[in-house]
Amino acid sequence: MTAPVDLPCPKCGAPLSSEDVNMATDMVLCRSCRQTSRYSETAQNMRDEEVLQTVPRSVQVQKTARGQEITWRKSRVLALIVLVMVLMGSVVNVVVLRDLMLDWLVAGIIAVDFIVFFIVAFVMLGRVTLTLQAGSGELFRGLGSFGLRKQFRLDGDTMIFSVERCSTSKSGGIAHIIVVKQPEGRQFEFGRGMPDDVRQYMMAALRRMMG
Repeated sequence: MTAPVDLPCPKCGAPLSSEDVNMATDMVLCRSCRQTSRYSETAQNMRDEEVLQTVPRSVQVQKTARGQEITWRKSRVLALIVLVMVLMGSVVNVVVLRDLMLDWLVAGIIAVDFIVFFIVAFVMLGRVTLTLQAGSGELFRGLGSFGLRKQFRLDGDTMIFSVERCSTSKSGGIAHIIVVKQPEGRQFEFGRGMPDDVRQYMMAALRRMMG
């Protein structure tokens, strides 16, 4: 009797056997339907299905007329704390300048603080929405309906999805991103700053749509 590999055949659903896996060619044979498939893809699909069973707390998934939408938002509590700190800093700046008899600087400081407050609100309260449909995808970054939209190709024969590590120029740390390889060698990248569970969920959804 052969040992199972805890993977179902992608063709018929029957359990696959470890003795029928050829690691050299990355192929596995199903004895039930006599069909072969790529072992790595079958294993990845199984992991993706497990990931997609649990939606991260900060993610909302819904089906619309445009396709499947996966939206990620940062913690609202953290966003409010940061915004309050920025607002308090602005008030302190105004009070200090008035005490120093520098009223001519107050208007400028208020203008700068307003811009900073808007940028922080945009980043902290904004959303990232991934819209998937057959053959294409769209990524939206913004606040409400105001933001940037980028389209990319989504083809099962040509696309590969992976997580790359890129050093950030300021901190010198490591950032994880999602890479969608496009035709003609181009790459569509996103996901910087996403929690690991959110990034893994979006990658699994991309691979499922690609398949």
